[in-house]
Amino acid sequence: EDKSLRVRNAARMSLCRVGKAAAEAGEVAAEAFTKMLQDTRQAMDSRKQALSCLGELAVFGVPIASRLADLLRNGDLGGLRRNILQTLGELGDVAATAVTAITEHIKDKEADVCVEAFTALGKIGQVAAPIKEIAAGCVDSRHDVRIAALEALGQVGKSAAPVAPVVAKALHDKHAGVRVAALETLACLQDCGAQYAEAMAECLQDDDARVCIAGLRGLAELGEAALPFSCAMAEVLKREDVQDTASQVWCSLNMGKFLSPACSVFEEYLSSKNPRLCHAALSIIESLQEASVPLLPAIVSMLDEDSSIHHQEVLDLLKNISATQIDVPFPASFAKHLRNNPAAPLRCMALQILGNLGKHQKLPEHVLMDMIEALKDRDNTVRQEASKNLNSLAEDAASVASAVSKLLRGHEQNTHVLAWQVLSGLGEFENFPLRVWEEDLKDADKDIREAALSSIGSLDIETLNVQAVAGCLHDTVATIRRLALDKMRMVGERAGPYLEQIVEIMRDDEDDSVRMAASAALGALGEVAAPCANHIGGWLEQGGPDLRKAALAGLANLGEATVPFIPAIVNQFKDKDVSVREAATECLVNLKETSALVASTLVEFLRQGHEIEPHFRVAVLQTLAAVAETPEPCVSVIADFLNDDDNNVRMAALASLRGQEEVAVPLLRGITKNLRSNDKRVRESALRSLAGMGHLAAPTAPMVAERLSDNDAEVRCIALETLGGLGEAAGGCCQAVAERLKDDEVLVRAAALKNLCRLGAAAEPFAEAVAEHLKSDRSIVQGAALEGLRGFGMVTPEHAVSMARLLFKDAPLQIFAEVCRSLEMVGEATDPLARTIAMYLQRGCSEHMEVVLGSSIKLGAAFAPFLPVLAPLFGKGWETRQQAAKFCGSLGSHAASLVVKGLNDADYDVKAAALESLTKMGDAPELYQHVQELTKRSSVLRFGLVLVSDQVFEILVARALVGVDVAAIMAEHLLSNPGRSLRRLGKLGAAAVPFLPAMAFRLKSDDEGVRIAALEAFAELSKHASPFVHVVANCLRSTSSQIRAATLGSLSQFGEDAVPFIADIAKRTKDGDKSVRIAALEGLGRLGKVAAPATAALAEGLQDNDADIRRAALENLGKLGKAAAPHLPAIGQRLEYSSWQVRRAALRSLSAAGDVAAAFIPEMGKRLTDAKWEVREAALIGLANLGQLAEDLLPVMLQRLDDTNPKVRFAALESFGKLGIVALPAAQAIASLLSDARPNLRNSGLPSLKCVGEANLAAIAACTKRKDVELRKAALESLSGFGGAAGVHP
Repeated sequence: EDKSLRVRNAARMSLCRVGKAAAEAGEVAAEAFTKMLQDTRQAMDSRKQALSCLGELAVFGVPIASRLADLLRNGDLGGLRRNILQTLGELGDVAATAVTAITEHIKDKEADVCVEAFTALGKIGQVAAPIKEIAAGCVDSRHDVRIAALEALGQVGKSAAPVAPVVAKALHDKHAGVRVAALETLACLQDCGAQYAEAMAECLQDDDARVCIAGLRGLAELGEAALPFSCAMAEVLKREDVQDTASQVWCSLNMGKFLSPACSVFEEYLSSKNPRLCHAALSIIESLQEASVPLLPAIVSMLDEDSSIHHQEVLDLLKNISATQIDVPFPASFAKHLRNNPAAPLRCMALQILGNLGKHQKLPEHVLMDMIEALKDRDNTVRQEASKNLNSLAEDAASVASAVSKLLRGHEQNTHVLAWQVLSGLGEFENFPLRVWEEDLKDADKDIREAALSSIGSLDIETLNVQAVAGCLHDTVATIRRLALDKMRMVGERAGPYLEQIVEIMRDDEDDSVRMAASAALGALGEVAAPCANHIGGWLEQGGPDLRKAALAGLANLGEATVPFIPAIVNQFKDKDVSVREAATECLVNLKETSALVASTLVEFLRQGHEIEPHFRVAVLQTLAAVAETPEPCVSVIADFLNDDDNNVRMAALASLRGQEEVAVPLLRGITKNLRSNDKRVRESALRSLAGMGHLAAPTAPMVAERLSDNDAEVRCIALETLGGLGEAAGGCCQAVAERLKDDEVLVRAAALKNLCRLGAAAEPFAEAVAEHLKSDRSIVQGAALEGLRGFGMVTPEHAVSMARLLFKDAPLQIFAEVCRSLEMVGEATDPLARTIAMYLQRGCSEHMEVVLGSSIKLGAAFAPFLPVLAPLFGKGWETRQQAAKFCGSLGSHAASLVVKGLNDADYDVKAAALESLTKMGDAPELYQHVQELTKRSSVLRFGLVLVSDQVFEILVARALVGVDVAAIMAEHLLSNPGRSLRRLGKLGAAAVPFLPAMAFRLKSDDEGVRIAALEAFAELSKHASPFVHVVANCLRSTSSQIRAATLGSLSQFGEDAVPFIADIAKRTKDGDKSVRIAALEGLGRLGKVAAPATAALAEGLQDNDADIRRAALENLGKLGKAAAPHLPAIGQRLEYSSWQVRRAALRSLSAAGDVAAAFIPEMGKRLTDAKWEVREAALIGLANLGQLAEDLLPVMLQRLDDTNPKVRFAALESFGKLGIVALPAAQAIASLLSDARPNLRNSGLPSLKCVGEANLAAIAACTKRKDVELRKAALESLSGFGGAAGVHP
């Protein structure tokens, strides 16, 4: 009541916000605003603002409907009645208690008041609306009142069925607006409105354009009931005053069902001389596509008219239709049009149509010949289009190849080149023109030579004339030399006679890309290229930097053949050229299998000490750090360099220890000395080395804590991160870390906030101090505080509200994401949190609102009173609607009505989000039924099913889509979204069997991604797809290495059905591409015992020149079971190899071999104490898989429960669980872990105890009373596994 208007406005806004923030304050605010409304001394604007505030409060659960109803009855409103009625209408069904007061105003003298009263009743909905009273308004003397009454009945929907005759009578009203409203209302009445379809159809002849269009829309909404009036609906297009709008209605409402009955009308339009009418008909037909099939002959015949102005439009339409697997008829005139149309773009379009059709049907011979003739077209773009579309004719590949081959002689150069391009795109085919190809490789024209060489993909590699390709190695054109080298990579051993030529090119060629291609060719040839090692190695001592770099690149790919040159490679670190030193590093890192030898050579090099310049020492140390496994002999050498005079060397020495935690433990003293270096870079490097060692660096915690007072802020930050990495071992430093929460530097405060929580239970008393920083005005501090509280796992309801209030600040996107991530940890939202989120969403002014909507905050029932806040979001842009639909999933069944809005949305992304939310609502039969009905009639929803995630899709199939042919829906979208549709079909099992032929067709797609998706789908459906195994196997002939690799993965899932192709798979173990060779080895392993005939191929892989190939062969050989028995000694020998990856692979292989590997169990047991934790883990898992055979090693396995690496400890626990009752002697040791200080270990012990018998029930039951929430949950899960036996611990 202040005198100042500004103060009054500020008070009103504050009162509104406070009222929304707390329920008790809401009542006080509502009372104050009600008094303002009644106070006639107040300005009208102020009273309207008070009414607006009441509307906002209603959203937050403040009951205002009864207050406003009382005002309508008794208040001196002075012109505010209309506004109050409008507010009540916006409240929707919440205002049901005010229906009586609203109804009293539907006969008001003021038309505006009557209109708002009817509108409000319509919005209140079916439950409370007085139907008869509203219907009475349909005969009011004022036309705007009649319109409002009719619109209200339309909003009420089916409940208004009893008054349908009254609505139908309004179709003859003298006012056009009333007739429009009557038509729209009858459409909303659905089945009841269908009785009046004939009367609605009469309105199509109405003189008023608006009535005509409303009639068209209304009939379209009625669906099948309006089919008898299809011709009348089509004839509306003749009216020039409505033609454009009517055309849009036909296109937008998906009126395909009406097209066939109106076929004769549309045929008349297509032949019409009225260009606008013809254009409208073509636009409609294009939008309805599949429904347009009966009209295709009439459409194609339009091409016969030489003077038609619609040629381009017709061709464009046919191009789009042909891409949907619809057969298009081919009259003789079509070929004439392709040849003779003077416009090159139209000839190109005709070729595109034929290319689309050729992907799914066999083209007539004369049409095929016309396409081939187009390769000679006078226009270059047409020739290129012909070449591209001929490549896509998978069904006619043989015919095309035969006809195109004839163009390789006697034609101009352009046609010649294009012919080779077509052949190269057809894949492998019989009767390749080999003689012409060999001649063209020597042609004087470089384009012809290049095109012929590129076409090798169409030629079986087995029959390739390697000598002809080798002839191109010295071509004058660099591109051709490079292509020839690429082809030499594909022929494997047959390239042997030409190795010297490749080496010469690598040494002497002037083009860098050619030299690199030569290097790659030698590397890909593997052992075949080993004889060249001496040639290449010799270049390390002679020649310029470029030649030395080429030599290093070549040696990097020759595997063991490179071993004699390792010292010479290491010697390159003395080269003054940085790029040579970098090439040496890259080469040595690539020699994975000889990492121990590389490391020892580097160590010897380093032992020359100060004779080597500092920057060379740095380069060697950096390489040592990059080698996969630093052996222990390196430690003493690195220790010397930790005290080097040159700071850069010390930094490199410290860096070389990262990732070598266990080896570096003896050097802790040397590392910590560097914490006091004068050079801040050295201090940082020392801290980072300690950080990587985790709990192993626990003794250094006090020295690291000293760095918290370092003069340099960056050092303080790294010290905080290092202490965080030490975890509970640094618990004694909590106070020192907490003091950094007050540091002058923002980055240091942020680091302290993030890392304090990592110090374990000792840091918990400082959680509130971390929460205080949520009030900071610096976004980086706010984000760190949020991360810190998440780390404590202590997001209390009070913290949650404080976090949510950050959303109201002008914060960057990252903070919004951090807030949402933190709020997602809140178990079940309280009213204050839900209210705060609702207030934020109601403001709707933040550019980052989508982040909040896209989060998974568990608001649940607490948000139910605030659902009206979300309703307006469904009227915004599609992205906001999508996020709002997704947000409803976190609200449970309370948001069902909003999910329905999302399901009915016109955008498929919104529908997909609504479907995802539906899966989070548990048992919702009404919603499921709605989805089933929508699926039948909404193509947009069906496409939405394609877009949802795999997990959501599986839930929908199990719950909401019971009885729906989901496989047919996915097959429907094999064209529009083939990749996702194929993956979905793969998940549907037997239901997808009818569509296997369509899926097999996708194996010939131009799109590599689609073919891979099809192969993956066949792998999923292998149990049902055995008749198609040969189709899958044919893809092994593909020129794409990715397709071949995917084919091998797919075939390996067919089990015994793949036996006829075992030889083909084994053949691919020698493929020119490394990824394919690995896929072949893994595929044979996956096939297991049925792949026994390919044992030799796997065993051969053990001797391959490439380390990754050898490991893949090693790991999969054991999976062949007894067939692998002769090779087990070779596998066992590899348990002693220097490379830990090889030792691990050997363990996995022996484990997979089963009983036949029993003799190697003692050797496997020795690996339980291996220096690398990865090997110890593999040994535990492998022994557990061998079951009772490994019983004698139980005491050694028990020792791994105290392993320094947590993954090994978990593996030990899992192993005891697998061993079951055999591991009963370990039960006491496992039970002792239930009191371990490490929470992950405590929780992991429970499943193991469950597996070793019921004697441990009491120990598990005791865990249900512990403070650790996760432990209690794990205990209950474990008890559930005992069934009835757990009844003694109810």
